[in-house]
Amino acid sequence: MKKILIISNTFYPENTPRAFRTTELAKEFSKQGHQVKVLTFKKDEHSVFEKKYNVTIEDLGKKNWKTLSLKGSGVVLLYRRLIHRLSNLLLEYPNIKLIDIVYKALQKERQNYDLLISIAVPHPIHWGVAKFYDKNQKISKLWVADCGDPYMGCQTDSFKKPFYFKYLEKKFCRLADYITVPFKGAIQAYYSEFHHKIKVIPQGFNFFDKSDFDGKKLSEKDGIIRFIYAGSFIPKFRDPGLFMELLSEIKKDFIFTVFTNNDSLLEPYKENLGSKLVVKNYVTRVRLFEEMLKVDFLVNFDNNVTGQLPSKLIDYGMTGKPILNITKTTNLNDVKRFFNEDFENALEIDNLDNYRIENVVKQFLSLEKN
Repeated sequence: MKKILIISNTFYPENTPRAFRTTELAKEFSKQGHQVKVLTFKKDEHSVFEKKYNVTIEDLGKKNWKTLSLKGSGVVLLYRRLIHRLSNLLLEYPNIKLIDIVYKALQKERQNYDLLISIAVPHPIHWGVAKFYDKNQKISKLWVADCGDPYMGCQTDSFKKPFYFKYLEKKFCRLADYITVPFKGAIQAYYSEFHHKIKVIPQGFNFFDKSDFDGKKLSEKDGIIRFIYAGSFIPKFRDPGLFMELLSEIKKDFIFTVFTNNDSLLEPYKENLGSKLVVKNYVTRVRLFEEMLKVDFLVNFDNNVTGQLPSKLIDYGMTGKPILNITKTTNLNDVKRFFNEDFENALEIDNLDNYRIENVVKQFLSLEKN
């Protein structure tokens, strides 16, 4: 039995990739017989989670900062957005406050852990652990800094990170025993001097048994083509504009359902597409899986960069549905082929077993032997 400490900004019941990463790791480590503690911002729902999965959850601390309201209109709203963007870009505010929160939380930990996993984004989680390790003795035999997305090497932001943050990145990379990234292509987004520390450990999923969803399969054909996208959008990168323009040229009946928490990039197309475009808020993973089993195919908006990969593709792959991958070079004929049930160019998700949470946990535990 190993004693494991996981530090994360987000956790169940939040519906984000990093919350999902933390939650599934905690559950599976405990399931495999290890003693697990999670340091996060504790919520009322966590007491039930602790009893159900035999996981200890402790409060990381208090978020004692104020965020600028983005309400208003005209010049006032523009000014607030500008201040919000600049403070985030130049100061990493408010996430920069997590450094001291994590540092103070670790000062209270006196146990000798076998494994400490810090989860990013946001990267100040790692920076807080690095501050503690720089000033104190280690509290774990092994520290693994898990990175869902890169920081200095991020390719999906409109602006590059200011140069001075490289010192914080290099500090955590130097002090961590290992840095884990979700796929091989992400390694290049980190400083070459630390490449020897980087291990590829993908996002872990508890796999659904599709037989449990027999009643949720595609209903009888009614001449309407149905397809789904689930996730966020990023202007100029994971951007729906090209696809929406192509859909406006499709004459067949279809329903494109989008599950997202920000549909601003879809606004220009809503009037033209009308009932053919259905926008919904995020739903639970089980509910989304059910919905995906009902449609003809799934849509992925490619990041169009080499260093970052959406974790949603694993759930996409589990459905067995064809995946239309939208890139900057996608054309009308590519889309029409899917509408005509020609899926020869569908995106393939290889080696799905690598993403089983049981195997992912084993990969973390194996680091101790390296």
